[in-house]
Amino acid sequence: MPFQGLDFYKVDDLFSQEERIVRDAVRRFVDERVVPIIEDCFNKHRFPKELIPELAELGCLGP
Repeated sequence: MPFQGLDFYKVDDLFSQEERIVRDAVRRFVDERVVPIIEDCFNKHRFPKELIPELAELGCLGP
């Protein structure tokens, strides 16, 4: 489900176009790859290590 939150503090206005692109890519990743498995991982006390390479590719682990 796409993010539907309200931006009460107008934080979105502070982001550059590039930052919005990154934000949207991370949201898409979470929706597509994390949300479907996170409940099962939580219940099994397991960290989804298979997502690490994809997180790195997105730049979430640093430059």
